[in-house]
Amino acid sequence: MKGKCMGSSIALEKKAREGKYLTFALANEEYGLEILKVREIIGFMDITAVPQMPAYVKGNRTDLHHSSRD
Repeated sequence: MKGKCMGSSIALEKKAREGKYLTFALANEEYGLEILKVREIIGFMDITAVPQMPAYVKGNRTDLHHSSRD
């Protein structure tokens, strides 16, 4: 009986993970978001350097078109 319950549990977990996802990598880690939770995908944009910032801060991405969101 235990095997049957375990099989059902695995089937439920698999069903919960089915669907479409947006996946991406960040700092050698992979992430995924349910596609229905994604509002917008913005392509690569130029980054403006910001003076006197630590080396790990690349800069600022300004998107004037979407600046009045929410």
